[in-house]
This record gives sequence, structure tokens and C-alpha cells, in this order.
Amino acid sequence: GALGSLLGQVLSVSAAERKILLAAGAAAGMAATFGTPLAAVILAIELLLFEFSSRAFIPLVVSSAVAAGMHSVLLGEGPLFSVPTHDVAGLDQLPFFVVLGLGCGLLAVVICQGLFLVEAGYRRLPFGEGWHPILGGLAFGIVGLFVPRALGVGYGVIDDVVNGRLAVGVVAVIALAKLIAWWFALGSGTSGGTLAPVLLISSGFGYVVGTGFDHLAPGAGLSPEAFAVVAMAATFGAGTGAAFASIVFVFELTRDYDVILPLMVATVLADLVAGALLEDRLMTEKLQRRGLRVHRDY
Repeated sequence: GALGSLLGQVLSVSAAERKILLAAGAAAGMAATFGTPLAAVILAIELLLFEFSSRAFIPLVVSSAVAAGMHSVLLGEGPLFSVPTHDVAGLDQLPFFVVLGLGCGLLAVVICQGLFLVEAGYRRLPFGEGWHPILGGLAFGIVGLFVPRALGVGYGVIDDVVNGRLAVGVVAVIALAKLIAWWFALGSGTSGGTLAPVLLISSGFGYVVGTGFDHLAPGAGLSPEAFAVVAMAATFGAGTGAAFASIVFVFELTRDYDVILPLMVATVLADLVAGALLEDRLMTEKLQRRGLRVHRDY
């Protein structure tokens, strides 16, 4: 996004064209990282542009397609996370995912409000902002000493969770540790990611919930791994307010079409819960604090 904005400032373009260049850069970065070109386009429209027009859509598609092609060349083809086959296409298991969606909406509220509280706590400290990242790094390192797998980007841990390679207790500890470490690191004002940490936290939450449902209803044939996949889309969509992009994003990450029905239902329900309880989402709180109100209408 910064590269797109810089290009728009170097070239003689209008403010609207510069905004499109920024969005195209952000979409390309997401497509290059995750190999999800379609979700990158939708996310840029939902979170950055708030318009669906040819002048914006064509540059977004071109930049995302080229970046996703580079992802294939440099990192290989195929989904980022390989998941087992899930048999959740019917209506029998859907009520369980309805409950998961509502729970993911509450989890998104906890994630957002916790981050906002940590940021407010940093602002109340009696020393300058230059010390905040040092304190954040110290907290992050302390968490890492006790739970090393909570450090790093987390793709390997997510892959283990959605494939059921970890015990449920281990998954719960890693997810909680990741949440605390991410709060203190990102809240300190350092530049940090949102996608991968939220995916790790939410997949762990979904796996724990799915395991609990499997124990309560052992004859229902529930798969905790499917709950982990669905929870990623539901929580990220609720936390950012980009529900449609999240549905497509997690589908492209896993290429698991069998889980698309519960994924869609859980994501929109989670977004409904978060929208009712949150005034600001992860991507808009800092702007709101600066007096910039983001209008989400097209």
C-alpha cells in the first residue's frame, strides 16, 4: 500500500487515482503473500476503496493477478494450508456452526477491545512513545519464553491446527499466548501484522470449540478441524468488518469448498454480533481516534 501511494505521489495523478494505486499495492501485497488474488481484490474494495467501478476494479485485478503469479513462481502453487476432507455440506451440522459463528463474533469483540485497551494503557504511561515498542518487545519476549510457538508468523502452527496435529490443550495455550503477545506488541505502536495472528488465534478457538462439541455430541460426526477453518473466516470478518472478503480469503487459503456453507453462515453471524457490540473495528479505530470517520457505504 505504501509503495502504491508513493508511486501515486511521484506520478502526476489525481487524488482518486492515487487512492486506487494505494489499494492496488495493498491488494498485490496480500495476493503475493498468501496466493489469494480474488480475496485481495475484494478486501481492497471492502476496506480501502468502498467503490465498485471499472476505474478501480481493473487496476486491482491486474495488480493482484500479477502478484499472485509471482507467488506461484517464487513460493509454489497450491493453497497455503492443506486441510483434510470435511463432510459438512448438509444441514445436520449447521446448528453447531451457528453457535460457533456467534462465539466468533464475541471473540472478535474481545480481540478488538483488548487491543484498544492495551493501546490506551500505553498512552497513559509516564514516559515517551519511543519507549513503548521496547516495553512491547519485552512483553512479547516474556510470552515467547513460556510459549515459544506463539512467536513468529504462525503459518506452521495454523497448518498443524487445521490438520489436527496438536492436542486441544496445546492449541488453547498457543492461541491465548498469541493473543496476549500480539496485543502487547501491536498495541505498543510497532508495525505488525493482523491477518496471520488473528487467523492463528481464531483457528485455535474454533478447534477448541469443535472438540467440545464433538465430546457433547459424539454421534454427530463433527470435525474440530472444520471448526478451526470456519472460525478463521468468521473471526477475521467480524474483527475487520470485511465479511465477504474473509469468506473468499479462507476459501482460497484452503481450497476447501466442502466447508463453504457453514463458513458463510458463521461469518455473517459473527459480523452481525461484532457490528452490534463494536463501534470501531481493527482497521478503523486509530482513524476514529484522530477524528477521521470512515463511512462504509458505497
